[in-house]
Amino acid sequence: MSEGSCGSDAGALASRVSRARLLKRCEEDLVLAQAMEMAHAEAAHAGSGPAAFPSPILVTGSSGLLGAALVTVLRGVGVSVRGLDVLAAGTTDVQGSVADAAVVERAVQGCKAIFHTASLHHPDDDTFSESDFVRINVHGTQLLLDAAARAGCEAFVYTSTTSLMVTEAAKETMARGECFWADEREPTGPPRNKYGRTKLAAERLCLGQAVCPVVVLRPSRFFAEELREPTAGLSLPNDKANELLGRRVALRDVVDGHLRALKRLPAVSGRVFILAAPTGLRREDLPRLPDASWLLEERVPAAAAAFAQAAWRLPAAVPRVYDSSAALDEEQGLGWRPEWTFASLVARMASGDECARLGAY
Repeated sequence: MSEGSCGSDAGALASRVSRARLLKRCEEDLVLAQAMEMAHAEAAHAGSGPAAFPSPILVTGSSGLLGAALVTVLRGVGVSVRGLDVLAAGTTDVQGSVADAAVVERAVQGCKAIFHTASLHHPDDDTFSESDFVRINVHGTQLLLDAAARAGCEAFVYTSTTSLMVTEAAKETMARGECFWADEREPTGPPRNKYGRTKLAAERLCLGQAVCPVVVLRPSRFFAEELREPTAGLSLPNDKANELLGRRVALRDVVDGHLRALKRLPAVSGRVFILAAPTGLRREDLPRLPDASWLLEERVPAAAAAFAQAAWRLPAAVPRVYDSSAALDEEQGLGWRPEWTFASLVARMASGDECARLGAY
C-alpha cells in the first residue's frame, strides 16, 4: 500500500516518504519475488486471464509493495493495467499524486476498474501531519471516486487496514490480558492514530457512494518494515511466523484476495472483508485466550518440533485475532483460500521449505 501519493509538490514529498529506499528494498526482496511468483502461478492455474477482469484496470500506489505485485500479476496474465504513483517505477505509468485532481482524471480516463492501494500509512506518522493524511488518504479517495463515476467504472476495490479497528478500548482489552477479537463491524471508538482515522473516513466515503460497485478490504500486517523491531529475542522470520496467529497475512494472499474481490463484484458491493491468515479460532474460544499453549498442543501439535529445529520461540499468547471468516465464505464472501497460515507454515518448515524459514511470504 504504498503511495507515496503526496500533495502538489510530488517530488519533494516523495523524498520525505523515502519511497526510493522502499522501492529498492522491494526490488531486491525475496518476499516480493516469491509473492508475485506464487500469485501469478495461482492466477494462471485458476484461468484468471484477461476475460476474467474488466479492463483496463487502474492500480494506485503502483510503485509500492502491494500495488507493484498487483500490476505485475495482472500484466502477467494479459490484463491491461495502468499504474499511478508519486514515484516512477516499471509498474507505474502515470507519475503523480492521488491528491492531484488533474493527475487522477488523466489516470482514471478509460479505465473500467480501480484498485486503490495508495496511502500514507503507519510508518509515515512521524513525517506527515494529520492534514497530509486527510489530503492523501481521504481527499485523494474522493477524487478517485468522482473520477470513476465520470469514467463509468464498473468496479472499485479499496485497500483499507485492520489497524483502524485498534481503538483505545481495544488497547485496554489487551492491557487487561484479554484477547481482542475484531471482525468487519465498525470500531467501537475512534481509531488510535491518524492512519486509522483517515482510512476509516475513506472507507465511509467508498461505502457511501452509489455510482459504482465498491468493496473494501482490510488486510492485516503484510509489510516486513511495519515490524519496526522484532519482539525481543526473536528473529524477524520467527516474529512474522508468530503473528500468523491472528494479525498477519502473506503478500501473495493479499494479492489473491484483491483479485477475488474484483471478480466477485458487483455481488459483494458494499461489503467489508478482513484479509488475515485464518487461525482456526472461533469466538467461543475467547475464554481460553490469549494463552496460546492449548491452541498449539491441540490444533498445531507439530509446531513445537518445527520451531525447535529452527531455534525459534513459540508464541506464548494470541493477544488479538482479526477474523477473516467472512472473506473465506464461498457463498456470501470472496471464497478466499490463503496459502499461508500458521499451520501451513509449520507444515512447510517440516518439509524444508526455504520460504518458510526465511519468512518470505
